[in-house]
Amino acid sequence: MNAVLRMTSKRLTIHHVDPLMLGKVNAIFGFVMGLLMGILSLLTSGIVSGYLQTLSGTPIDLIEKTQQLGFIGLLFFLVLGIVTGFISGALVALVYNAVAKMVGGLKIEVEDD
Repeated sequence: MNAVLRMTSKRLTIHHVDPLMLGKVNAIFGFVMGLLMGILSLLTSGIVSGYLQTLSGTPIDLIEKTQQLGFIGLLFFLVLGIVTGFISGALVALVYNAVAKMVGGLKIEVEDD
């Protein structure tokens, strides 16, 4: 028996976005971006540290500090990404909620499979 599937579409309106939930989702994106920036920081400090080792007369202390700076950069960018991601997500949700009250929200169309 051949069944004919009908796709039905519905129009929905998003009137409210939970600031805490959007903050959490955005914090995950911030973590990923912070991780990428932190890896870049590690690579940069590794390159600089390697270059300093080739120079004669470079203090070992300076080379070690340069390597440590890469790990500090990794932690810094991770924390910065998570915190700014959460705050910006929560602020966007709050602004959206205020605007949605004035203009009626975001209208989307979804289909049932």
